[in-house]
Amino acid sequence: MSKKTSKKNVIPLIPEIYRTLTREAGRQHQCIVEDKNAQFFRFNTPAENHIIADAIVKMWPNFNKFSEEPKQNLLTYHANLFKAEPPTDQDLVTTAVYTWFKMCDIATDRTAKTPTNPETGRKSTITNRKYFRGLEMREEPKTPQAIACTRIFRETIAAKETKELTGMPEDVKKTYVPFLTEGELKTAVEGRAGELRTRQDPWRIFQYYRPNLIALKIVRCD
Repeated sequence: MSKKTSKKNVIPLIPEIYRTLTREAGRQHQCIVEDKNAQFFRFNTPAENHIIADAIVKMWPNFNKFSEEPKQNLLTYHANLFKAEPPTDQDLVTTAVYTWFKMCDIATDRTAKTPTNPETGRKSTITNRKYFRGLEMREEPKTPQAIACTRIFRETIAAKETKELTGMPEDVKKTYVPFLTEGELKTAVEGRAGELRTRQDPWRIFQYYRPNLIALKIVRCD
């Protein structure tokens, strides 16, 4: 008599290109933002997004919204992120899920409520420090990130100055000195994080270059 072979449940294998992904179901409820520099940022909710509107190319409140993208868009994101086409006969929803998880993996994580300093482990704080333009110029910074920090500072303080001078009495203008609070500058730096081209915390990058900007008389702090 021939023995009957019992059918066992066969667990489908995960294709090789997806095996290193962090496949956490909770990530499907998070928000992802793509900026104009093709960098991704991940937030718990859309309300926590701090990327300025002019820098945003796409924002998906959750995976369901991403899955509504046209088929060609989903396939283009997959091709760009994995440098490969989806496996033959893989359905579009599965392709979208894996693409979303890949975006989550490479996105700069902004889901923490209160960032911590990786060196001290202490919670980051905003001080009462004020940032003014330097009184004189020595030279321009050389490194790309320092240049980006300089541009963000100059453009932010110039925008605030223009806004505050509008309608200001002439006698007040004579004594007016524009400045940014640390909170205002931090918000601007975080909102233009894509310009720093880094996956690290953008405010930490600015703080790293701050002594250099002060030494070059680009920034003055009180």
